[in-house]
Amino acid sequence: MVNLYDASILMGPESLEGAVIRPEGRLGGTHRISAVLEPLELSQSSSAMLSNGDIVVLAGVEYRVGAVRFLRSYVEYAEGKSGDTNAIVLSLTGVADPSDERRLLVPLDGQTTPYDGSSGVAISTMHVSYVEPLQRYPWAEISRDDDFRIDVTCFTTGTLIETERGLRPVQRLRVGDLIRTRDHGLQPLRWLGGRQVSGTDLCANPRLHPIRIMAGALGPGLPARDLVVSPQHRMLVRSVIAERMTGSAEVLIAAVHLLGHPGIERIEAEGGVGYWHLMFDRHEIVFAEGAEAESLYLGPMALAAMTKDAVEELHALFPELVSAGGTAEPQPTARPVMRGKPVARLIERQLRNLKPLVMAA
Repeated sequence: MVNLYDASILMGPESLEGAVIRPEGRLGGTHRISAVLEPLELSQSSSAMLSNGDIVVLAGVEYRVGAVRFLRSYVEYAEGKSGDTNAIVLSLTGVADPSDERRLLVPLDGQTTPYDGSSGVAISTMHVSYVEPLQRYPWAEISRDDDFRIDVTCFTTGTLIETERGLRPVQRLRVGDLIRTRDHGLQPLRWLGGRQVSGTDLCANPRLHPIRIMAGALGPGLPARDLVVSPQHRMLVRSVIAERMTGSAEVLIAAVHLLGHPGIERIEAEGGVGYWHLMFDRHEIVFAEGAEAESLYLGPMALAAMTKDAVEELHALFPELVSAGGTAEPQPTARPVMRGKPVARLIERQLRNLKPLVMAA
């Protein structure tokens, strides 16, 4: 079962987005976002989706679901560990006693215990950067941890990549093609991986929905056309503000963490989507629809999301990077990776100062 947190302070999107929530009650009162050890059961067990009005059972008490919300936050646990967390917040009202109201926070990180086995640890601080109301959500993602995930950096079918021969759709690339990179000129493509995610899978797993970066959303002419990528695909951001915050003018930020910036949105892709990964001898910055984006970075999450055949193929190609057992050796990223609460601050400062996410080089 996944972890549940008693988060009664989380009352609605107006009080959530941009909020910093602490046990001392930054939003009023004294609150503690602590672990709930009882399993959450769906009373209407035949339903695959959790929707407003459904009945759930917590510690033997029936509650009616009043609202389902997705949120993105940076979480600090009481034991001192921290990290980015996507979560679902359920607003519940007692069936027998309507005055019995609960708010449950359900982390969606594919972990049975939060951060290295620290089961039952209270959340000391949440920095909430994005909230999205949902009409329904797959029960499988709330009731267990083995849900289907896409946690790798992917371009979608049709994305134009700059190559030696000009712009080429990503699905038409072949191993050995020379791809233009930001740092090392033309580099041979060493591996191309792809998978089709059906509309049914996307409907059942909203976290898989791709992110659309509309033409010009990153800066003048960037991207040149709408660019659609997987949620975890990191884009290059170049700004004076980033340099002041991190010491580097250029940083990599996952597309999902750019949600909320004008022109960047999650799309449903009801007909399904094709996801494609490009890999080189090193982590590279490539040009997709004119915008700078990362190539595949082989981290633990990327390998965990791949098929056994894909991992074996990568081991054969890159034995120095991928072990036979499917673990990855650390490798440097092409640029510093920016994540967590600093990203929300960066976006807010960029908007306040009317600065593009990618300034001219």
